[in-house]
Amino acid sequence: MRQSIRFAVGVLALGAVLAFVGGSTAWASGVEIQEQGQGVANAFAGAQAVSEDPSTVWWNPAGMTRIKRHAVAVTGSAIWARGDFKDEGSFRAPGIAFTGEAGETDEVIPVGSLYGVYSLNKCVKLGLGINAPFGLVTDWGETWVGRYHGTRSALTTININPSVAWRVHRNLSVAVGFNAMWAKAELGNMIDFGALAQAPQTLDGKVEVDGHGWGFGGNIGLLWEPTTCTRVGLHYRSRVKHKLEGEADFTVPGPAQPISIKTGRFIDGDATAEITMPDQVGLGIAHDFGRKWTVLASVVWTGWSCFEELRVKFANPVEPDAVSPLEWKDTWRVALGAIYRPSPCWRLRIGTQ
Repeated sequence: MRQSIRFAVGVLALGAVLAFVGGSTAWASGVEIQEQGQGVANAFAGAQAVSEDPSTVWWNPAGMTRIKRHAVAVTGSAIWARGDFKDEGSFRAPGIAFTGEAGETDEVIPVGSLYGVYSLNKCVKLGLGINAPFGLVTDWGETWVGRYHGTRSALTTININPSVAWRVHRNLSVAVGFNAMWAKAELGNMIDFGALAQAPQTLDGKVEVDGHGWGFGGNIGLLWEPTTCTRVGLHYRSRVKHKLEGEADFTVPGPAQPISIKTGRFIDGDATAEITMPDQVGLGIAHDFGRKWTVLASVVWTGWSCFEELRVKFANPVEPDAVSPLEWKDTWRVALGAIYRPSPCWRLRIGTQ
């Protein structure tokens, strides 16, 4: 019975594998949204060191000391997340195959951000970033073969990140920031009530869970400029733990109502879940070859191993927890890129990761 009501949180893991969103996010990025600032064309190589616009508030706030005046940047992206599922043999038990359609998800996700830098003086800068660092939407429909594991999953985050940077020496800057992150998750799957009457996949109901909550963390950055042409940036962003609180909405078909009445299960009520967004360490290098060329490189470690499982707990004491094992692994991302300036008004970018 427990197996028949597993929630769609597993689809977040599946969707992360399927969605190389926007063409610039590698599979190893999970549900991270890298599209922060104008560095997308050079794969965000050297983003911790290049420090040429207010989006450095996100990548490494120590880079704010290179911005001489007050500055604001507003960015926008559209992420296309598309996936196809082809069933090559799925069985709920030996000799009993799952039935349903092959399934596909095709979602366009708008993403925006706002960054600002306020110059107190030559050595002290204040910054503010508002962005969406993590997110994903998958919608497989209610008739696909994996409907008992997930139908629709949506993860939305909004992060508010004030920070301050200080040039402690002519070639060394440090920064510290605070993060307040709001997260919302919508999860749903079908319930095989037919299996409870020894007639699997003949009577479907469904459950939808949504929850939201705040989490808090911090970040620190360092920018070292050993020469006027070379910059090295190091940035750490902490984990952010959320406790999402919301509601579970069950849809029980008429013939299955006696099961709900008898067991006290499948009743609408409160639900909670805990989810932790990973910590991250990024090291970036930028080197200028004259005024026209800048070569960029970076390496980023992300602690995805915090995604061990996602457990939904119900206020209803007779409803067992819905657990999706995730067991993600930590990842490394390496990026290389370059910026070419044919004139003071133009930037041409190239990069790979």
